[in-house]
Amino acid sequence: MFNYLSVKFNGLSLEDLINVTADFNPLNGSDWQNTTKDRESSDGSIFLYSKRGLKSIVMPFQMTGNITEKYDKLQSRIAVSKPSELIFGNLSDRFFMAVPNSTIDLIKSTNGYSATGTITWIVPSGVAESIEPVTVPAKIVNGVLTAEVENDSSAEVFPIYRIKNRAENGYIGIVHADGAFEMGNKEEADGYDYQDSETLLDTIDFSEFTAYTGVNPENAAKLNNGTLGVETQDGKQILKLTDAGTGDAWHGGSVVWTVPADHNGEIGADKFNAQIKSFFASNAYGQTGQQQLIYTTDTGQFIMSLSISKDDIIGNDARVVFHYVEELGGQIKELSRQSFGAGLITGTDNPFSLNKGSIGIRKEGQLLRFWTFKGQSEVNVPALASAKVGKVFINIYEYGTRSNAQNIKWNGVSSMNFFKNFVDFWRNVPNRYKDTQEIVVDCESANIYINQLYENEEMIDGSSFPPLPIGKTTIEFYLSSWADINDFDIVVEYRKRWG
Repeated sequence: MFNYLSVKFNGLSLEDLINVTADFNPLNGSDWQNTTKDRESSDGSIFLYSKRGLKSIVMPFQMTGNITEKYDKLQSRIAVSKPSELIFGNLSDRFFMAVPNSTIDLIKSTNGYSATGTITWIVPSGVAESIEPVTVPAKIVNGVLTAEVENDSSAEVFPIYRIKNRAENGYIGIVHADGAFEMGNKEEADGYDYQDSETLLDTIDFSEFTAYTGVNPENAAKLNNGTLGVETQDGKQILKLTDAGTGDAWHGGSVVWTVPADHNGEIGADKFNAQIKSFFASNAYGQTGQQQLIYTTDTGQFIMSLSISKDDIIGNDARVVFHYVEELGGQIKELSRQSFGAGLITGTDNPFSLNKGSIGIRKEGQLLRFWTFKGQSEVNVPALASAKVGKVFINIYEYGTRSNAQNIKWNGVSSMNFFKNFVDFWRNVPNRYKDTQEIVVDCESANIYINQLYENEEMIDGSSFPPLPIGKTTIEFYLSSWADINDFDIVVEYRKRWG
């Protein structure tokens, strides 16, 4: 009984049509092509280069049975428009990308029930390739993504690089001793720094504030032995006195807000804008009361304050006074004062009547500034340039033992905000290679694919798709300078090749 060799071409078995003897050897060598140049004035030639030419495999076969029918089927199965996989049973670990060449020489026997013939296959690449690819993952070596490839076949191989992104990236470089490949933009930035304001407080219920019963940072004679609370007064929610406490002079309640860390974790603000909506108005002559907005360091050192006061027990005269220090721990000084009539009626010069009430305060390094509807004042204090506000106090007071009717009708605040300025931010720029993408660099087809889409325009001029030589090759991978190499998985995949 004869042993025959299995032959599969383009995914189809040929064994039911032809018999190829088991001792057939497809390992005919490739046609090496050497290029030389004649020496013009001396003997011999100059060697320029050598390359592997196409491989030709002459395969004899036998055919039995209905020769005509099998011959027609054979012609149908080997009819291809491009080289296809050819696998022999005695070389089952590899395939040839082959195409039949010329005619099939078929000689029928005299009885017509058997025939012999020859198929000549040509392999344009000149090599066989392993069916199973070799994969080598890149590892971090001395801070560089590196793959060590050992090509123990007999021909150079064309790698496929598979790069899986778990973060954004703008550049890929692949380098080894036999060439280099680059794609993307080496100078592409991940983002840029900029400065902006950050809202640290925007309140109408003052829940961010806590009760304070300590010493008044502006004047220790003003007692904080009462309480403040948010209540409705004539349809408006305001922070006002709920218990004035006692004392011979100014006394009442106080709350304090501690400036939180910004998004960078930095506590305090040396540059900020703050606005408060304040109501301060009388409905009768002789009423008295006071509001204070005080800014200190996080340790309670006075920086500046604004006080709205009325201590006129006969008429309706009131004032706004802005205080500051020329250095931390120094004497408190008055910058300016604005006088106004405390009447509630719309159209009066009261900047805190019901249709007004806005106060603005700014610290921009050494510049201190405040403004109301009455006007604005500012001063430059070099010693306070780097002083950071860490606490903000709101105080609301009554005077002495005056009765309820003698206390100013409207004395409270309805809202407050605080914007820290010139805060460092980072704006991310969407990069060309997104997280979750897979990038494939195929050196055999000389193509680039991103999520399976053809993207060869990403290749940088001067790059190539170099093969890997026989033996050991160290391949290094480079990404954008800001990218974290731990966020990328890179695998080198290739098929061994034999001539």
